[in-house]
Amino acid sequence: MNYLYIQNYAILASFLFFFLLEVGIALIALFDFKSYSEKLKGYLLALWEIDSTFAIFYIVNLEATYPKALTLIGTVYAVPLLAAGFFLIARNAFLAYSELSHMPKDEKGFLTLYSGSTLIIAFIVIMTLSSGVTGAGVNAHTSALEILPMFAQPFGIIMFIAAVLLALSATALCFDIRRMRNASLLFLLLSIVLALLGSYMYTSILANAQHDLYAVVAAAIMVSIIYASALKLSGYVKYFVVPFFMALIVLFGMLQYPYLLGGSATYTGLMTGTAAGLELVLFTTAGTIMLALSMAILFYLLRKR
Repeated sequence: MNYLYIQNYAILASFLFFFLLEVGIALIALFDFKSYSEKLKGYLLALWEIDSTFAIFYIVNLEATYPKALTLIGTVYAVPLLAAGFFLIARNAFLAYSELSHMPKDEKGFLTLYSGSTLIIAFIVIMTLSSGVTGAGVNAHTSALEILPMFAQPFGIIMFIAAVLLALSATALCFDIRRMRNASLLFLLLSIVLALLGSYMYTSILANAQHDLYAVVAAAIMVSIIYASALKLSGYVKYFVVPFFMALIVLFGMLQYPYLLGGSATYTGLMTGTAAGLELVLFTTAGTIMLALSMAILFYLLRKR
């Protein structure tokens, strides 16, 4: 397994996890405003800042790790990325309006718009990433994208539903929303089943798992620890959620390696040369440590407050 690939995917996993927490908060704010105002409101802006930092870090690392992919990404995925950017602007504006509003009715209205924008961004991101796995709607040789096939791909739709369920589960467990504890465990189970089903039907990821059984065993152990802690109503479950869920996303990436776009391209073929690889690993490791420490301090201060 290539170290540059693992590092880049770990940064992606961090971004995706914290973004999924935002999606979970957005959904809870939409359907359970009381839980949002009691438990989640104080974390939302901090999560936005963390996720934005990881997104920038990932983009910079992506450019350095896969310089040969920049043309492909900039041409093929330009339209969905611009669409996501449009809704990102709207989402940030509605979030700011909800924070500045002093009337509960206005705050809830702005949060509804924020939640809708966040879900649209999540859909675009998941469908784009799924297209990168299966190659749906993408012609790697002509650098062309067919929008409808990409956004109508069954694998992407299944993974979006799985991501939404995972977002609700992770949010309820991470922020200790007790009345959602049983539902969160059900959502986690359903998300895993859907991800496995989609991977089996539309990718070769599960076939790769036969050669990486240690990854499957590690994933099973992590999920079992989360379930056992949650069922015992342990307060420690919230400390397991962040690293374990990130690790599950990284394990998915390990099983996908080295193919992308349905096997028409490989990560190694788009990667930077060996000469720059060591320096990139060192700088990325240092940056990751700084981000991890900053994130831990921020969450400590938020919980202390």
